[in-house]
Amino acid sequence: MAHAGRPSMVGPTRRVHGFSMRTSARDAAVTAGTVDVVVTRAGGSGDAGGRTLVVAAGVALLGSLVLAVWATGAAAPPVLGDPGPVVRWGLPAVTALSRAAAALAVGALVVGITVVPAAHPPAPTWVRLRNLATCAAAAWAVLQGGQLLLTFLDVAGGWPTSEVMVHLTDFLDLSSGRTLAAATLTTALVAVAALVARGPGEAWIALLLAGVALLQLAGLGHAGGTQGHGTAVLGMWLHTGAACVWVGGLLVLVLVLARGHDAEQLVPWTTRYSTLALWSYAVLTYSGVVSLVVRIDGPGDIFSSGWGLIVLTKVVLLGWLGVLGTAHRRLTLPLLERGRPRAFGRLAAGEVVLMAAVMGLSVALARTDPPQTASVPATDVSGQLTGYAAPPAPGVLTYLTQVRIEPVTLLIAGSALVVYLRWVLTLRSRGQAWPVRRTTSAVVGIVGFAWATNGGLAVYGSVQFSAHVAQHLLLAVVLPVAYAGAAPVTLALRALPRRDDGSDGPREWLLALLHSRVGRVLVTPLVAAVHIVAAVALLYLTPLHGLALASPVTNLVVVLYLSLAGYLLTNALIGTDPGPLRPPPGIRLVLLLPSVLFYGVLGLSLRTGADLAGPGYYAGTGLPWLADPLADQQLGGALVWALGELPALGLAVLIALRWALAGQGRADTSTGPPTTVPRGR
Repeated sequence: MAHAGRPSMVGPTRRVHGFSMRTSARDAAVTAGTVDVVVTRAGGSGDAGGRTLVVAAGVALLGSLVLAVWATGAAAPPVLGDPGPVVRWGLPAVTALSRAAAALAVGALVVGITVVPAAHPPAPTWVRLRNLATCAAAAWAVLQGGQLLLTFLDVAGGWPTSEVMVHLTDFLDLSSGRTLAAATLTTALVAVAALVARGPGEAWIALLLAGVALLQLAGLGHAGGTQGHGTAVLGMWLHTGAACVWVGGLLVLVLVLARGHDAEQLVPWTTRYSTLALWSYAVLTYSGVVSLVVRIDGPGDIFSSGWGLIVLTKVVLLGWLGVLGTAHRRLTLPLLERGRPRAFGRLAAGEVVLMAAVMGLSVALARTDPPQTASVPATDVSGQLTGYAAPPAPGVLTYLTQVRIEPVTLLIAGSALVVYLRWVLTLRSRGQAWPVRRTTSAVVGIVGFAWATNGGLAVYGSVQFSAHVAQHLLLAVVLPVAYAGAAPVTLALRALPRRDDGSDGPREWLLALLHSRVGRVLVTPLVAAVHIVAAVALLYLTPLHGLALASPVTNLVVVLYLSLAGYLLTNALIGTDPGPLRPPPGIRLVLLLPSVLFYGVLGLSLRTGADLAGPGYYAGTGLPWLADPLADQQLGGALVWALGELPALGLAVLIALRWALAGQGRADTSTGPPTTVPRGR
C-alpha cells in the first residue's frame, strides 16, 4: 500500500504503510526509552513544566469530579447493600482516570496517523507517539480492570463473604457486567495493537479497536437504560470519541510535540491539530445536544436537579473552551508562525487543565440520575421491542413528518454536505469549474440518506417489514445513483491539498485506500455486482435480519454497508470516480443481470410466501394498525421488485443509451476523467 514516489524513513526497504519495515538504530533507541515518552526532554525546566501540567490536569480532573459527586450526593451510601466509601468514591475516581488514559491513547494515535510525518525524519517523533499510545492504552486497560472490579463490588454491595464465584457469575450474567468485561479486554487489545504497530497503517488498527472500546463503554450507565436507548448510546459514543480526540490531541501536542521541536516544525502540526479540534468541538456539541434531548422532557428539568446543574456547568466550561480555541486560531497560531511559541504554550496548558475539569464533570454526570430515566412503559409492546414509543398509523404525511434521530448517520449526512460544498468552493476559488448537476446530485443523495435513516422510513422500518425493505433498497439501489452522479472521490482528489512533509492527510489516506489490494478488488465491476447481491441476500436470508432489528449498532453497520456496496456497483457501471478500466457497455449490461434476477426471485418469494420473516418480532409488535404482518410482508415483496428491478432497468437504459451515442462517434461519458487512480501524493 505504499505511495509511489514517497521518501522512505530509514532506507529503501521502508514502506509508508507497509507491514514489514526495518527499524533504524535511531528508532530503536527511542523505542527503548518508552518511559521517557510522557515528557519529551527539552531541558530540566521543560520536564518540570510537563510534570506540573500533568499534576494540574489531574487535580482538575479529580477535584471537579469529587466536588460534583459530593454536591449531587451520587456517592451517598444506599439504603441497602452499601459497598463502603472506598467503592463509592473509588469507582468514579478510577472511571475518571480511565477516561483520561483513553483520551491520551486516542490522541496519540490520531496525531501519529494524521498530523506528524512518519515516512522520513523526524521518525523518532512518530515512534514517541506510538510508545505514548502504548503506555496510555496499557494504563487504560489496567484502570478498566479496576473499574470492572469496583463495579462488581458496587453491584454485590461489597466483597462477598461466601460463594464469590456465584456472585461473579451473576454479575457477568448482567448485560452491563459482560459489556464492561468485554471493554476491558478490548482496551488490552488496543495496547497490543499500538505496541506492534510499525507505521500509520497499522496504527489504524489500534485506533479502530479504541473506537470499539468506547462504543462498548457508551452502552453503560444511563445511556443504555433510557427510552430511545439507541440514540442515547450512539450519541454518547460520538461524545466520548470527540472528547478523546480533542483533549488527548492537545495534551499530546503540549507534552510531546511542543518540546524538542522548533516553531518551524510546530506550525504545520498545530495547524492540522486545530482543524481536528474544530471538528471535534462541533461533534462534541452536536452529540451533547442529542444526548441532552433524549434525557429530559423540557428545559425545566435542567434547572430542577443536581444533574441539570452539572450540565449547565459543563456547558459554560465548554463555551469557554470554544473561546480559547478561537483565540488559538486567531492569536497564538499567528504568533507561533512568527517564532513566538510561548503564548501558544501558556494558553494550551490552561486549556488542558480546563478540559480535565470538564472530563471530571462528565464522569460525575454519568454517576448522577438524570431527571428522565424512565424506560418505555410495559403496556407499549412495540416500545419494548424497539426502545422507542410506538409510531402512529402510517400515511404519506407521517412518513414525511416522523423523525427519529440516528446520531451517526445524521452527522455523516451533515458533514458530507458541508465538506462537499466546501470542496466545490475551493475549486471555484482556484478558477476551476465543477458541474452544477454534480452538486445537485450530491445534495439529493445526502438529503435522501438523511431522510432514509432519520425520517419516516427509519421510524416505521423498526416495526414494519415493508418499510424496513424500502429503507434498505433505497439506500442500496436508488440513492447510489445520486452518489455516483456526484463523483465525490474525483472532487476530493481535486480539492484536497497535498502534503509534502511525509505526513498523511485525507488525500494521502484516500489514495492509499484506492491503491490498496482491498480497494482495487472492491471497485472491480464484477466484484461490485456480486457484492451488492451477496449483501442483500445475507441480510434477508440469515439471522442478521433479526440482529439488525434488535441492535442499533448492527443496524447502523448494515445501513452504512449497504450504502457503500450500492455506490461501488453504481460507480462501476455509470460513475466517473476513479477505479479500474471500466468494461464495454455490453459487459456492464451483463453485470446488471445478477441484481435483476436476485431482486425478482426475492420479491416473488416474499410476495407469495406463507412464512413470516422474523415471526417473533413483527407478529409481536402489538400495533393496532398492523393486524396482518404477513400482508405487510407481501407488500414488502412488491417493494423489493419495484425498488430493486426498476432502478436496475433504468441503469440498463442509461448504459444502452450511452452505448448508442458512443456508436455514433460521441464519447462515452460514463468513464469521465479520470478512470484510473492517480499515483503518488
